[in-house]
Amino acid sequence: MMKELSVKFLILMLTMAWSLSNAQEVQVDVSFPDFCKTGEKCAVEITINKGAIEGFARLQQTLPEGFTAELIEDAGSDFIFDKQRVSFIWLNLPAESAVTVSYRISVDASLSGTFDVGEGTFSYMKENRIQRH
Repeated sequence: MMKELSVKFLILMLTMAWSLSNAQEVQVDVSFPDFCKTGEKCAVEITINKGAIEGFARLQQTLPEGFTAELIEDAGSDFIFDKQRVSFIWLNLPAESAVTVSYRISVDASLSGTFDVGEGTFSYMKENRIQRH
């Protein structure tokens, strides 16, 4: 019988609705399951409502040891999974005001317990300064 692994996501990740206090508002929404069984795969979908932001941007998410990630949809970014970090990197963000990316989490069958997924960040350039959410 397969062990069930509860994947508890941090409150910041559950809502992951970050907003700037200035005129340009950015919102990042994450959709993922409440739990994922060991040995199975679960999809994570992230939508960035970026407004008119353009140019370089990066979305990163840290996963616990024993978790791996594989690309489903890159929305024109370069996808990297290295050292437990999922990264989507755009040299130039798509023109659309909303961008959606997704990846699949795999949980090692030897794991048991509850794990927190680290905070995610969305970074981009504005007026030659890095903005982070």
